[in-house]
Amino acid sequence: MSLLDPESILVSKDMMADEGIHTTIGYLVKEPVHEREKPYDLMYSPPPPAQQTNIKNEAKPVVIYNFRSLQSPQSFLDCGFAVVELHNHPGLTSTDFMSDANVQDSVYPSVKENLRQTFPDASEIKILHHNLRKRQLREEDYQFSQPATFAHIDFTTESARITAAAAFGVTTFRRLVTVNFWKSFQGPGNDWPLALCDSRTVDYSSETVATDIIYTDGISENRRVYHNSQHKWYFVKDLADHEMIMFLQTDSMSEKGEYEY
Repeated sequence: MSLLDPESILVSKDMMADEGIHTTIGYLVKEPVHEREKPYDLMYSPPPPAQQTNIKNEAKPVVIYNFRSLQSPQSFLDCGFAVVELHNHPGLTSTDFMSDANVQDSVYPSVKENLRQTFPDASEIKILHHNLRKRQLREEDYQFSQPATFAHIDFTTESARITAAAAFGVTTFRRLVTVNFWKSFQGPGNDWPLALCDSRTVDYSSETVATDIIYTDGISENRRVYHNSQHKWYFVKDLADHEMIMFLQTDSMSEKGEYEY
């Protein structure tokens, strides 16, 4: 798979003016092979002649604007993401985030509280897992998952259903929603902020495609995104210690126009 140069997305203070961050984001290339073969990506090196992927990315120039002035109580429902409070902020350090127990004890309750406030009718709220990403420019230095440099949605409705059944043993849902939370654990995160696309600017039926992510011990499915110059991208400047970004992945109600179960 074609990857972007990680250095291309680093942000300087001069780039965070009102005109936004000028950078590139990887988009899925429309390939003729995808008309007969589902896009896939193997998370391991297969033996020849098998190919590791049938996906190509192309770096497209985008402008990513500061979301601060646009934040409102309706942000999550309107555009799919919002800045929320890390309630009872415990003053976690970057070292604290390296401990799974610390994250589960200090952050998970706030995640659940924010979800409960957003979805007050939810019958159950479950947390799947958390993951640390740490930008390292040289591949030989990689010790953590690296920030993704291509546009994607972590789940499809189908893979969310399968994951919920496998992880929690729940197979029947009135409504199934998957939500991610993101937080920098080393200051405001301005050098490599999370880029978020306003969901209202994406035509999901024509601009996204389900993609198989294949591991040695299983398979998942996410959505990759085709380029459209009308996509509107945002970041949150100066994310405070007591703040997190909450963003929607899938909602069986909104995607189908009705409850799936």
